[in-house]
Order: sequence, then C-alpha cells, then structure tokens
Amino acid sequence: MHNLHPEKLKNMDSISIIIFDPTDLDTVEFGKKLSDALKVKVILDRSNFKSLDSFDAAKSVIYDVALIGEKVSETKGIQITKYLRSQKFRMPIIHLTNIAEASLTHPQQNAGADDILNITEIDSPIFSWTFNSILKKADVTKKAEEFDLILQSFVEINKCLADITHEINNPLGIIRLALFQLQSKDITDEKKAQYLQVVNDSIGKIEDQIKSLRLIREKMKSEQSILRKVSANKIYR
Repeated sequence: MHNLHPEKLKNMDSISIIIFDPTDLDTVEFGKKLSDALKVKVILDRSNFKSLDSFDAAKSVIYDVALIGEKVSETKGIQITKYLRSQKFRMPIIHLTNIAEASLTHPQQNAGADDILNITEIDSPIFSWTFNSILKKADVTKKAEEFDLILQSFVEINKCLADITHEINNPLGIIRLALFQLQSKDITDEKKAQYLQVVNDSIGKIEDQIKSLRLIREKMKSEQSILRKVSANKIYR
C-alpha cells in the first residue's frame, strides 16, 4: 500500500513551475501552499493564454512543470497543452480542477496532458503524493527516451566503424600492391615516382579515416557519460 504522507521531492532543492491563469489563488499564496505541500522551494511564474506566443522552446527548459489553472476552460486548456507540446515542452503538464474525483478527458490526454489534480486538496497528503508520482513518471520516461537515443547513437557509431574499416582496407591493399611493384628490379624512375605518389595518396586517405575514428571516439566518450548518468537512475524516491 502506498505511503500517502507528504514527502519531499528528493534530489530536488527547488522546483520551477509555470502556471497558466486563471486560478482563484494569488501567486504568493499558491506558491506557499505548493511549497508546503511538496516540501521544497517552489519558484512560481504565471502566464496566460494571451501571452502563449511568447512562450517558446527556449523558455520551456526553464520549468520542471506546467500547471493549467482550474478556471481555464477545457477548450483553452487543451489549446495551451497542444501549444506547449508543439514547442517541445517535455516536462509534465498538469491540469488543475476544483471538481472532486475528476479525471483527464480523452481530448486532454490526446493533447498531451499528464494528469489532473484537484486544487481544493492542495493541503492534503494525496495532492503531494500524486504530484510526486507524476514527476517520478516523467523522470523515468525522460531517462527511457535518453537511453533509446543513446542506443540508436551506438548503432550509428557501429555502422560508421564498419564503413571506416572498409575504407581503411582499400588504401592498405593499394599500398601493398604499390610496394610490391616498387620491389621490381626493372622499375623505371617514372614508375617509381608514380607508385610512391600512390602510396602517399593512400596514406592520406588512411589519415582521414583515423581523424574520423578520433571524432567517433570523442562522441562515444560523450555518449558513455550520458549513459552512466541514465544508468544511475536517479529518480525521486
């Protein structure tokens, strides 16, 4: 059975929230209630439907959560949700309501909303537990997406390595053939110069492939660093 006692969002010193009006609570009061409920410092910004066009992808990374006020109509709430998702806002989008036992409608779900919370229960343990659960789910989803991207990246790296191996084998074969010809006793100075140029050109191609290998090595270092971070599975508990 779940522990419904209020619990601090672990691994978080603060949480940044954007709320879209209207709501019955003023910014200061709402921020204080959220901070008390979640047991962390809440940084709360307000916006409204009219200023949505100024809320772009660059701003979306500032916030951990988006809330849509309980007095926003369902139609406008759906429009806000769709807009935020179109701007690559990946963090949870939560609709607020003052209706008991409310649940997301299919249009709200299809728009990309994560959940709906009853604002009248903000002082109750169920509110903080549900809020915490939403963040946990979003964090797990984000890590899964990051892992999939890294996996795809490693697949691409493996293909690049196979291509580079093939590209290196070709000039190596040409160098061997040129060196064989250079060992001939009857080779003319003109032919010797031609074969030496072939060797030089082939070495240049190999050097280019080695540079490509260095770039892949750097990319793999970066991907491994991200993979270690994802594997650490630092989820709020």
